[in-house]
Amino acid sequence: MKKKILKFILVFGIGYLLLSLMQWQHNEIQEAGKYFELAVLNRIFLKVLIILFGVLIEWRRVIKLFKNGFSVDVALLVLSCILIVVSIIPVSYWFEWFGIAAHGPVKILQTPLNVYLINVVAGIALTRSLAKD
Repeated sequence: MKKKILKFILVFGIGYLLLSLMQWQHNEIQEAGKYFELAVLNRIFLKVLIILFGVLIEWRRVIKLFKNGFSVDVALLVLSCILIVVSIIPVSYWFEWFGIAAHGPVKILQTPLNVYLINVVAGIALTRSLAKD
C-alpha cells in the first residue's frame, strides 16, 4: 500500500514539475515574442514538455517498459513520430509551404491549444508504441 502511495506521489510530483516548467516556458515565450529565433526555440521546448506530459499520462506503461523491456508497435511509432513532427514545426512554415487555407488540416494548427493536444496525444502514442500490454 505504501509503495502504491509513493508511486502516485512521485507521478504527481513529476506532473506538477512538468506543469510548472510549461507555465515558466509559456511566460518566456511571451517575453521573447520580440525576438523570433528565441521565441521559436522556446515554443519547441514547450512542445517537448507537453509531449513528456503525454508520456507521464501513461506512467504505468513507462514502468512496464523499464521492467519488461521494449516491444515496438511500428505503426503506432510512425504515427507518433508524424504527430511530433507536425506539431513541432511552427505554423508559419506550414502556411508558407501549403498556403493560407480557410479549411483543411493546416487550419487546425493555427490554434495553440490544438497543437498542444496533438503533443499530448503524440506522447501517449509514443509510450503505447514502445510498451504493449
